[in-house]
Amino acid sequence: MSPRGGGRVWWGLAALLGTVIWSLAGAPAAAQARSGRRAGEVRTHVVESGETLTEIAARYGVTAAELQRANELSDPDRIRVGQTLTVPAASAREAGAGARDGGSAPAESAGRAHRDPEPAGEAGSGDGGRAARVTRAGVVLYVAAGQTLSDIAVSYGITMARLRAANDLENADTLRVGQRIVVPGAREVVPVRRARREDPPSNPITFLRVSTDEERTVRFFDGRGRPRESARDDFDYLMRSVGSGSRRRIHVDLLRMLQVVADHWPGRRILIYSGYRPYRRSQYTPQSKHNVGRAIDFRVEGVSNAELRDFCRRFPRAGVGYYPNSSFVHLDTREERGYWVDYSGPGEAPRYGRERREAEGDEEDEAAADRAADRAAARARRSRSGPDEGAGGATTGASAEKARAA
Repeated sequence: MSPRGGGRVWWGLAALLGTVIWSLAGAPAAAQARSGRRAGEVRTHVVESGETLTEIAARYGVTAAELQRANELSDPDRIRVGQTLTVPAASAREAGAGARDGGSAPAESAGRAHRDPEPAGEAGSGDGGRAARVTRAGVVLYVAAGQTLSDIAVSYGITMARLRAANDLENADTLRVGQRIVVPGAREVVPVRRARREDPPSNPITFLRVSTDEERTVRFFDGRGRPRESARDDFDYLMRSVGSGSRRRIHVDLLRMLQVVADHWPGRRILIYSGYRPYRRSQYTPQSKHNVGRAIDFRVEGVSNAELRDFCRRFPRAGVGYYPNSSFVHLDTREERGYWVDYSGPGEAPRYGRERREAEGDEEDEAAADRAADRAAARARRSRSGPDEGAGGATTGASAEKARAA
């Protein structure tokens, strides 16, 4: 071989060796270049209602600790809705796995993370929208048309208060179709069924016990028409025997009649003159409905007693007593309708008689009733230890027979 030919060979070998060295040195750089965008890119995430730091970290392929450090969070459990978090690059282990797999895994993970928070305006599950799913925070679902927060709470066995708190809801009645709701602690998706709807509870009634000046506002019945125990307790207290302090459960039929009266004159206070009275041998009426919690002596503020009397006489199973010279109308619950007129004044023995029909229901009658009520209240306050107000009595004739059961 000539010197010139040998030189060419050596130059060729040198060039080949340089190519190999360059390839070996450039491969990591190329891999790094392929994954450099993922390893070095800065991503952000806006916290949604119900999300946890652990859940967000898992979605972006990082650890909760890395996410906490990147955002200088002293407490990982205290992130707020709307907070923007910086998502650090994937860990070295994740990045290495991505390089070995040709860079696909992290990209797919990041793609899923970016696609996941879809607009909340879409219809909920079962209405052509997104299906509910289980996450570490609980079940995430999207409100369907017609669903309420109560429906979701009942279906998942969770309280409304907890559901509102988890989703930062001030008003449970403002859900919109497609709104994202997190059911905290739920571990499986269940069908959301419509909760049983109830009518609203009965209208509130304000009662004033005249002799003690005590006032209570109660709702007697719930949305299914059942008596509310707390309301009955309050009413039993107002209807107690003022002299002895004893009380008795007031019959529910009397509550229902009083509710009808209150609904007829909405917003008007009902003034109680006498309610439950324990039996006394000296009482005028041997078998008074007051003794068994079935009677009340009352008036409606701003309404004449004549007008109240006429309205109460519409009840088919009620006893109505009219006292022209006193402050109240008597009403009790009984099997057959009864009516009587007693001309006695407060504290006097009964004076039953035929009803004299005068001009009734005008402003003068209302004013007279108000003045009589004031006088009766003053007398009752001066003698609270004496007999209960509004006691009825016995006499002869048909009116007397009805009044004996008053």
